Amino acid sequence: MRKEALITPGSWARLKDATEMSRGAQRAISKAAARVSADTQDVMQRNRVRVQTAKRQGLRAPSADELEPITPSPADVEALEDANDACVLALVADWSFEGPVSAAGLEEIPLQDYRQLQLLCAPAIEAATVDFTPTPEAVADQSSPFGSSSESSGSSVVATSAEASPTPSVLTA
Repeated sequence: MRKEALITPGSWARLKDATEMSRGAQRAISKAAARVSADTQDVMQRNRVRVQTAKRQGLRAPSADELEPITPSPADVEALEDANDACVLALVADWSFEGPVSAAGLEEIPLQDYRQLQLLCAPAIEAATVDFTPTPEAVADQSSPFGSSSESSGSSVVATSAEASPTPSVLTA
């Protein structure tokens, strides 16, 4: 566990490592993420791939202005907020605010501190959801006994389940 200072003077949160996340917490994040529409998930995935590819190639990651714009529906926004809340609740073990670490407690903390917690906990969203996106290396691997990933139809019973949904990024206003 690590203690992180937040924005409000004197405020802090003690965070668990993502590897300490419970199965129930992981499922809450995954269920919320699965409610994001396929269109929004697709745009988020394409943007994530662009950022990861640039980093892997040692290039500057694209700025928000250079990424494909996302226009989430109100239901998408709610699902992303629920995923963020579940992620924060999964990792915050203790905090300096009055009241317990709970969904109700999240509603009472200062917005600037909540946003800081979102940023601190965001990497766990990817750890909590399954991502079946092939890496460029896997797509190019012609030695695979099953052929390259580009030969796949792209559909799978597993890939359509809630556990296999693409992972959302943190949505901040």
